[in-house]
Amino acid sequence: MRSFTLPDSKWQDDLTDALTEYAQGTGGWEAVRRSYVDGWTREWEEQADILGMLPQSTQFAEA
Repeated sequence: MRSFTLPDSKWQDDLTDALTEYAQGTGGWEAVRRSYVDGWTREWEEQADILGMLPQSTQFAEA
């Protein structure tokens, strides 16, 4: 297992909205894909700008 930085609540909210619209038949799958992929990419780029690098993943210690 690995740990990683999760995207902020805006990414989660945008993805939830897109999935809800898709499930209700008022939105398309492309909106879901865009929310997930483009939103995640934007989050990683923002993390790189804020931290000066991308978040580092670390392996969890085994119990």
